[in-house]
Amino acid sequence: MDWASATTCPARVAFAQAQVRSDAGASVLLQRAALDRMRLPHGRKFGLDIRGLGVALYAPTASGAFVYGHDGANAPAINTSMRINPDNGDAVIVLVTGHPTLASAIGSEWTLWQTGVADVLSTGRAVRSHSCRGCSVSRPWSRCGGGG
Repeated sequence: MDWASATTCPARVAFAQAQVRSDAGASVLLQRAALDRMRLPHGRKFGLDIRGLGVALYAPTASGAFVYGHDGANAPAINTSMRINPDNGDAVIVLVTGHPTLASAIGSEWTLWQTGVADVLSTGRAVRSHSCRGCSVSRPWSRCGGGG
């Protein structure tokens, strides 16, 4: 079973539990070596490790691993988010209907709470929300001369 084929909430909970149990060394769907390879960085954007093999790498953990998982959407009807912290075995699964990004935003907040680091999805929101004091420049790397 993979995240994409886990189409019901109970199936996604089972998928997340399999990941956490694999972290604990139990015999499950994914062996520890396969899970370790999935969570190695294989894709980068803006200098950040963001992709493993089939999973997103959301934020680094204290041990040097990553909070990992997968977000998905069928706009405008459904938004989902699954995040797993391999350092402590905690996980969160959020399914939202009627809002295109709320589950991902909740997953991002959970990741920040777990790691103290804004995740890769939050960085885009932070950049878009930045505004320079004293002017209308909304790009954080632009020189505006407005004192911001």
